Amino acid sequence: MKINPILTLTAIFIFILICSGTAMATGEGNSSTIERNASLNYQSSQTSSQSEGASDTLNVQGYWINPTSTPLNTINVTSLQDEGITDVFISTSKSNPSSLQGFITKFNNSGIRVHAWVTCFYNGTSWTDPGNETVVNEVTNSIINIATNYNVDGIHLDATRYPEKAYLHNGTIHITNFVENIYNEIQRINSEQGKDILLSAALMPECGGNGYHYGQNYTQLAPYLDFMVPMIYKGNYNAGRNWIISTTQYIVNAANGTPVVAGLQTYMSDTYAIPIPSSELDGDIQAALDNGSSGYVLFRYGLTDAFEEIPYSYTNLTDILDAATWVKNYIRQNGALPSAVLLNSTSGTHEIDMPLLLSLLARGLLYINNDDTGPIGVIDYGNPPSPTATMYRGTLTKVEYIGIATRVSNFMNAYGRAPNFASINSDRIHYQCLIEIFSKLLDDYRVNGTLPLNITLDTTPPQVTGTNPKNGVLNVTTFKNITVTFNESIKMGSGLIELKDDEGNPVAIGTSINGTVLTITHPNLKSNTKYILTLHPGSVTDLAGNPSELTTINFTTIIILDTAVGGDVLQNPEISANIPLTEFSSDIFEMVKQGSVVLKFGNGNGPKVLIAAGIHGNEPEANIATMKYLEYIKDTYLNGTLYVIPFVIPQSTAQNNRLYNGEDPNRNSNEPGTPGWNVVQFALANGIEYLLDVHSGGEVGEWGYMFLNSQARAQERALAEHIRDNVGSYITYSTYDNPGMMRNVAHDGGINCITMEVERDSLPTMEAAEREYKMIKAAGELFGFNTPSLNVIRTDPANRAVNVPANKEIKVTFNKNIKAGTLWIELKNSTGKAIPFTYSISGKYLTIKPTSNLAASKYTLTLHTGCVTDLEGIQLELTNFTFTVPTPPQVTGTNPVHNATKISLTAPVIITFNKDIKAGSNYSEIYIKNTISGVKVAITKTINGNTLTIQQTTSKLYDTTYQVYIPAGAITDTAGNILNEVYTYKFTTIPKPDTTPPTVTTVDPTNNKVINTANKALVITFSENIKAGSAFTSIKVTNPDGVKVNPLYKVINGKTLTLTRNGYYINGLTYTITLPTGSITDQAGNGITAFTSKFKVDTTKPTITSVNPTNNMVINVANKAIVITFSENIKAGSAFTSIKVTNPDGVKVNPLYKVINGKTLTLTRNGYYINGLTYTITLPTGSITDTAGNTINTYTSKFKIDFVKPTITSANPKNNSSGFSLTAPITITFSENITGGTKYSGIYMKNLSTGKVVSITKSISGKTLTIKMVSGRLSKNTYQIYLPAGAVKDAAGNSLASAYTLKFKTI
Repeated sequence: MKINPILTLTAIFIFILICSGTAMATGEGNSSTIERNASLNYQSSQTSSQSEGASDTLNVQGYWINPTSTPLNTINVTSLQDEGITDVFISTSKSNPSSLQGFITKFNNSGIRVHAWVTCFYNGTSWTDPGNETVVNEVTNSIINIATNYNVDGIHLDATRYPEKAYLHNGTIHITNFVENIYNEIQRINSEQGKDILLSAALMPECGGNGYHYGQNYTQLAPYLDFMVPMIYKGNYNAGRNWIISTTQYIVNAANGTPVVAGLQTYMSDTYAIPIPSSELDGDIQAALDNGSSGYVLFRYGLTDAFEEIPYSYTNLTDILDAATWVKNYIRQNGALPSAVLLNSTSGTHEIDMPLLLSLLARGLLYINNDDTGPIGVIDYGNPPSPTATMYRGTLTKVEYIGIATRVSNFMNAYGRAPNFASINSDRIHYQCLIEIFSKLLDDYRVNGTLPLNITLDTTPPQVTGTNPKNGVLNVTTFKNITVTFNESIKMGSGLIELKDDEGNPVAIGTSINGTVLTITHPNLKSNTKYILTLHPGSVTDLAGNPSELTTINFTTIIILDTAVGGDVLQNPEISANIPLTEFSSDIFEMVKQGSVVLKFGNGNGPKVLIAAGIHGNEPEANIATMKYLEYIKDTYLNGTLYVIPFVIPQSTAQNNRLYNGEDPNRNSNEPGTPGWNVVQFALANGIEYLLDVHSGGEVGEWGYMFLNSQARAQERALAEHIRDNVGSYITYSTYDNPGMMRNVAHDGGINCITMEVERDSLPTMEAAEREYKMIKAAGELFGFNTPSLNVIRTDPANRAVNVPANKEIKVTFNKNIKAGTLWIELKNSTGKAIPFTYSISGKYLTIKPTSNLAASKYTLTLHTGCVTDLEGIQLELTNFTFTVPTPPQVTGTNPVHNATKISLTAPVIITFNKDIKAGSNYSEIYIKNTISGVKVAITKTINGNTLTIQQTTSKLYDTTYQVYIPAGAITDTAGNILNEVYTYKFTTIPKPDTTPPTVTTVDPTNNKVINTANKALVITFSENIKAGSAFTSIKVTNPDGVKVNPLYKVINGKTLTLTRNGYYINGLTYTITLPTGSITDQAGNGITAFTSKFKVDTTKPTITSVNPTNNMVINVANKAIVITFSENIKAGSAFTSIKVTNPDGVKVNPLYKVINGKTLTLTRNGYYINGLTYTITLPTGSITDTAGNTINTYTSKFKIDFVKPTITSANPKNNSSGFSLTAPITITFSENITGGTKYSGIYMKNLSTGKVVSITKSISGKTLTIKMVSGRLSKNTYQIYLPAGAVKDAAGNSLASAYTLKFKTI
């Protein structure tokens, strides 16, 4: 697995190689000196047979050496020999390898091999492309140069890879090819020059992913390397020794016998660059050897406690003290460090530079502090690559400066250069300042014989620590003085101080100083203008006289949108009482006296949003909420642009007046010059995408509403829905009834606009403002201006609810899923008594269940901050709400009683309560409902004492159950306690007398039915039992001529009347049944009204009029649908399933699908008919009937299948024959009788000798096609007859399959 963001290891090599990069604090760890008791000569605990990849002959015990951090003259060869070192890998420049010679010379005859360590595809700052031929050639030539011209024992390849994503570049191929080529070149040089140069490579240690990510496939590289060195750096990979073991094993196995030499890290990590204990390094080396490694290479020399490194010369503490005194005096006289210092050492008196001086000063302090004696080594160090921080001022204790000296010394020993800075607490001390501090400390020791307990320095100019306004800020008030705060007390200097606008116009200013603060006064500035304040060098100095440096800040004054509407909003008591006076709010209050102001925030990259509050001056909740949001957001970095108008019309707000100039300003925003018009025009001019129109009003509910244009865009809906989901506010879509509303004007201008409004009349001001603040904040969350909040969006019971049932469970709904936090939740009654409860959390819901019914009281539920959180841990802020459980009235009796029956149609309903009552808020919702129809009946209600009388204003219905419904809240006692539960009961009225005549429910045959039974019995069924009425004898059945069927027998049985005759109805005639009025009655004597019904007699069978295919027809469609057409509409008869199609053997086609549509029967199959067979269609008797039920007789029809195409059996003349007659007809004979096909006209004859088509006649007789030329043929000419495919067809329609050509030559 690829590790990120840890630097890839080869890049780390280069980092240390060039001793550059990010500055490191020297306080990142203390280098320790650990005496080494064990030799670095190691022996694997495995035998050769046990370690598959181990070499029997090669053993490498080596160091990587970086000459930049470890100069040649600091390396002690004898110590390396004593430690058993066999190989050193010297970092070598590809373009200038000359420094390599010094190492070759130094290690000559030492028994230690010298390898040129070459960085291939990294140039010190960036990677080069191993797939680029030019790059590869340059690297290859450099290596050939080194191998040819320097007497090295080995070439060691580093950075032979891609930095990452090698798989995108065929990386494994490129890297392997490169190494193979280098291998071949080394072999050539060895052969030509008699050398024995080894080739090795430093490889990444990421096992299976190595080839994929870097292009380094161990198995593919192994044949071309004498040994490979995987950089198994456990510190950089945050791993342990087990990782060294598993990685070594993997690479040894992958190397297929090529020796693997483990590259190991001698220090903690690149971020903690101090040597690891020698015992730990011993264990790491042994772990690699025990698992197949043929040795080890340590990274790096200079960062290990393996042995003492011997410096090339020495000095002593006295000489260092002399140098320190001289430097201290030089700084005092010149105000800067010298470029060099003279120092006595064992090698003479030399000029040393500042990095070396810093090292000696630090080590001198440590020698004194540790009471050490003896020589101090003089080693050259590099300059810091990018010194940062400032000259230190203040006091350092002895513990602190000794700690700094320790870290500086360790750092310089580890990295071979001076640090960029040293850290102390939160400060960074410039490396030059370190030299000054250490020089003063050592000079103090020289004078007093002891190190001081602390040191204080001040050579630093006063630094600006803050400005008001801050640099680059917006929304600066036009009247406020500018202050610049320094890090120390100051006084006026000689430098110039200037304040100019962005056009370069100067502003008259005054200045004063109080301690560390410079105050700049000025006249009232222009609004919406950028100003630049410049403090030129030396404009002030500190008390020590150090002049200030150049300081420049810029700021932009607040936007004043409309100067005509200014006012003192603090005159509105709701504003002054509910908006805390902070520096920020006070500035706004002062500015709005000049007009409506616009505050701007953000970087301009994201959405552009405008919040406009209080277009109605009597809606202070909108202003309060918006000001609170401003306080919340003002110091936040916004990715986007937010404009806020906290008071659209300050003048109206000051007067608490809804109107402006006598008009509603939210109804004339489409008129130029009005406040609303100005807001919208500002929004349009500044590319505003969203406008939040903030209001408060009456009757909008506790949770507030968002009003949208009825034609709201998707963005407006999405914004409103986000606020609803996170705060609980409701959404309503207003009709476009007033084009002058600011919302409508903005919407029409293309700006997404919603109106936010919270309850003003019934909620306390701050409670309503808090609700609106949450709405604004929720919108800000959507825009990314602020972090999401956890909010309560509903409570049941609602806040301040009264008449809450005593057994009510309290349910709190949040805007997102929650989990338990501190669970500090309290439920208390009006006396402050805590009420015990249980709770449960499910998704967005918190349910509070009191352990017993609540007594009549007012209750407060308090959800303390953090009692619950969302799933990301965002806490709920303190939230509480109240509700009241009353002492309710109760029903003690009713008349009629519940479920009473046979109640009079005019009887009143009387309900008796346990106390005197009066109408409640839901009194109008009392009803009596007909439970059968569901209709509520008209009633009147009267209260008298403790009784409620309900009288139905229209008569009740017979035999009907009525429900009396009294909703909760419909009745209260005289103290206002409501009926807190629904009360309902039922009663049933007396049965209704029967006055309904019977009705006909069915007739058989039905009206206008066609029947095929000539003596059909006619059956008429009624809705109830019947009997003969006064006109019973007049019941009749008549033919079309009005002639009655006679005799007609009439029989009644219960609900049915049956009419039969003594003969037969005539085929084709329509008959009418007539039941006169009063001919039939029910048992109560209610007679029917006249009734008639007709039926027609049809006894003629349907006949077949056509069959496709026709009988005995030959067809060439193997899945032909068979269509049989009848003389009239048909339907399936009793034998419908016996309809069949059979082959000559009588086998039925199966499945056979039968579909009837009107007069046609279509038979289809799921397969194909077999060629050459004759099939029989059979429709048995009774299989098909007409709509009257008359069945067909048995019917059969046959068809034959033929889909074999005709073929040519012979031709005269034969094809390619010669000597054919000049006049004889040409005949072509087919396999069966034929006729002309669709391409018949395409038959032609061509004289190939002349190239002309000749005129012919064609005729068909049976199987023969005869072709004659209109004029005679030419002698010894070649002719061609051409029959295209489809030229002829057989009787079944099968066409000639392919074109036919006949050639012949005449005599």
